[in-house]
Amino acid sequence: MLEIKIDGQQLIPVRMIPFVTGWKFSPDSIVRILAKKEQWHRIFIKSYHLDPNGEHQLMLPKEWDVINADLEILSSKLKELEKHEDENYNRWRNESIRHIPAGTFVWLSDLEHSWKTTFSGRLKTLTIERESDKRLNLIPYLQKELYPVIYEGFESLTANPSLPGANNSEHYIKFDELHHYMTIDPYYGVDSAATESIIRGIYRESANDLLSVYRQNYSLKPFKSDVVRELIYLWCGFMGLPAYQNGGALHWKKFDFLDNWKESFQIKILELKDFLRKHQWPLPSKIFPEEVDSTERKILLDDKEYKKAFDDFSIKLPTLRLQLQELQQIQPESIEAYSKKNSEIEQIKQQIESILSADKTSSKVTRPNDTPANFHESSQDDAGIQPDKETPDSRVNYIPYPKAIKLLTSQFETSPEELAIWIWMGEKNGGLNAYLNANEINPPPKFYFDPGQNNNFDYLSPLMACWFNQQEIEKFHPPDRFITGKELITRWSQYPEIKPEAFIRAKILESRLTNIHPISCGNQGTSPDDTSYPPLSDGMFSLTDIETIELDDFGISNSIDQLDELHKPKGHLNHDSQLQQRANEIAKEIIRTKKRKPTKESVGKLLWKELKKNNKNFKLSEDSVIRRLRKQW
Repeated sequence: MLEIKIDGQQLIPVRMIPFVTGWKFSPDSIVRILAKKEQWHRIFIKSYHLDPNGEHQLMLPKEWDVINADLEILSSKLKELEKHEDENYNRWRNESIRHIPAGTFVWLSDLEHSWKTTFSGRLKTLTIERESDKRLNLIPYLQKELYPVIYEGFESLTANPSLPGANNSEHYIKFDELHHYMTIDPYYGVDSAATESIIRGIYRESANDLLSVYRQNYSLKPFKSDVVRELIYLWCGFMGLPAYQNGGALHWKKFDFLDNWKESFQIKILELKDFLRKHQWPLPSKIFPEEVDSTERKILLDDKEYKKAFDDFSIKLPTLRLQLQELQQIQPESIEAYSKKNSEIEQIKQQIESILSADKTSSKVTRPNDTPANFHESSQDDAGIQPDKETPDSRVNYIPYPKAIKLLTSQFETSPEELAIWIWMGEKNGGLNAYLNANEINPPPKFYFDPGQNNNFDYLSPLMACWFNQQEIEKFHPPDRFITGKELITRWSQYPEIKPEAFIRAKILESRLTNIHPISCGNQGTSPDDTSYPPLSDGMFSLTDIETIELDDFGISNSIDQLDELHKPKGHLNHDSQLQQRANEIAKEIIRTKKRKPTKESVGKLLWKELKKNNKNFKLSEDSVIRRLRKQW
């Protein structure tokens, strides 16, 4: 909750009270309390409002009568529209908050006193209480669109929360304050697409398993739709923005930001400013209103104007001031030197004045879709995020998707779905890079899967626009093979004693089977009832994991013929022609040097060691390599 004070005394907006009380004081209940009409709790709290001059004035209980009547009408109206009991409850919760007048508040100390009186240990309850039920939650979860609603009317008290210490290295801003000001910010806020775009940029620039798991775990939390919170957590957890708690540095691990999300932490104002500038993101204007690279200015200027202003103030201006300081300290030895010094000082002053007086309201172009320009590896040693460093190379031959899939199919009997997973993995994890517009741009931009919008999880259609490095395709050897959830269900449906979908979910929960989706990362394998995820059948699964489970749980022998006959879907035969080619070469060398024919197992072991040595991301087990060979020597 944002800390707002008047004369040193903290207030709480009336619209916030239902959230901090866990809806024990719902909007109709708190309005009756303020109107001195509450019969159940038998308490009364004085309320106040802000007048047009920003002064706070006491509200009389009778002023709440009309609000109480409006809420009763709203409740009756929504009840009449219900076909099923309480089906409009969620709508009532959202609309009832907005019926409370903006800019009305109570003192937090008065609310705490009334809360303790109402829910003290002396009062008995018929229900089983949880430990936190009798405490106010001053950091409640709020949907991002509610922040402007709750703090409406308090703009005069929240405009510049941290400016007095904005240049003080020891001045902090609380997480909930930063979250609030970014939520109502014109660039990062609710009505802008910038924050989601920045988050997508962070995820797609990462070839990092840890970040992918984090992304999936975040999507399972109650605040999954809060993109501002997600961005701040990424900044602090993965990108090196320091966080503090109780005056000391906070050493939470990556996932602690999810598990301890109700714990408040702080960020130093100056470190936040330096961090945002390092990554060339604008500064939230409510916190840094006077800075040239604030979000207000970002919205007003187009990209070229904003970059020029940023360079002038962040690079050129400090250099000019340093030059001016050095010149002023020089003692000229002659009249000529004195005249030259004054001339140079005057020129530098004019340049400084020109920058400071630059027009701040150039052409108004809103461009909220920025992504990280320079996403450097953070001080967190496992962030694993590096900027692309690409230069034109006329030696690279790019081929379109149809040619690439044809080459891969001839070598590995690859399916389009499997190719999508290799692209999602990226070259750094043993997969493949894909590119866009390689026929006209050199070097071409990399292709990345975009998170699904409006539950659009089609990851095959975007591949039609992809181009590939022909040399990479020809040299490529997959670190693992994958099949779709639909194929896996069919594969395990041949066992009448198990239910395939339930068995797949059980193996996922045991962390023995990883469910992957190029757009959403996960699927309904972990959340069966969550329609924001694609169905289990659309997921992709590792053949290495599948074969290990079949060996351990089903007791299937390693016989190639048995596996091929019973389990392998069309297009995913166990035999690997490229592995076989290298195995034949190894066997031929053994026959030449040792004058004997080696066994399939001995050749497979030598091949596995070679593959593991040459590719640290190679994931097939020794047994899996052996199973993919046939004795052809």
